[in-house]
Amino acid sequence: MLLRIDRLCKNYQCGIKALDNVSLQIPAGLFGLLGSNGAGKSTLMRILATLQNPDSGDIFFNEINVLQQKPLIRSLLGYLPQDFGVYPRTSALDLLNHIATLKGMTDPRSRRDAVTAMLQQVQLYNDRNRAVETFSGGMKRRFGIAQALLGNPRLLIVDEPTAGLDPTERNRFCDMLVAISEQAVVILSTHLVHDIQQLCPNMAVIDCGRILYAGPTADAVSRLKSRIWKKSIHIADLPQSRQLFQVLSTRQLMGRTEIVVFSDTQPDGDFMPCEADLETFFFWQTSPDGRN
Repeated sequence: MLLRIDRLCKNYQCGIKALDNVSLQIPAGLFGLLGSNGAGKSTLMRILATLQNPDSGDIFFNEINVLQQKPLIRSLLGYLPQDFGVYPRTSALDLLNHIATLKGMTDPRSRRDAVTAMLQQVQLYNDRNRAVETFSGGMKRRFGIAQALLGNPRLLIVDEPTAGLDPTERNRFCDMLVAISEQAVVILSTHLVHDIQQLCPNMAVIDCGRILYAGPTADAVSRLKSRIWKKSIHIADLPQSRQLFQVLSTRQLMGRTEIVVFSDTQPDGDFMPCEADLETFFFWQTSPDGRN
């Protein structure tokens, strides 16, 4: 099972280049797409979900041409967008039953069993007769998860999936993603480093519509071994430090400012070695002086 994205480009009329020659090969399992807001993640997800067309490029899921065989890929697709609307005054049960029908689940008994099981899985069964528009933000997110998982999708796309979930809900959803990824391609698009570091053995970093890194998550962090340093400074010295060093991030620590910098060698005697993590790698890749 393989999703292949080849030289995908998308420009908007306002002059924004949302995708710039994006190429990726994504095998079965969990794949993380990490990028800041506006990096191009949601545009890529919408194109993969057949909701938008690119200006150029190709997408294949196994032997299926995603851009030319949209009805076929939709029968294999689950999609959880960052934001989604619901029909007013429609109950969770009725709406999920409607979505199941649209996904091709035509046998009434099988559809009813699948909808019931999914509502139980996302802890919404007791609220099944409530209108979805009355749900809290977290409950709507869980309903979105339920509709995405209906029909055992072979390609699952989730855009900022843990937004609005409390810690218990988040852990439950992550367990579901891991289980599904055993037999599907699961793309997790997020700006939250922790989600990808915890779940995804493979990942890509996207910024300004370009893929800066694609490969194993562990390899990304290993690139920075013995090249990350930290030092405590006064906040007034931060502008000068930015001129002297490649500062990746800062944080406040007991009234002082701690800077984290990238350097092949110790910048000066006051810097201490700092263990790299995926967040540091992301800052390094997306900084003006970052290296691919």
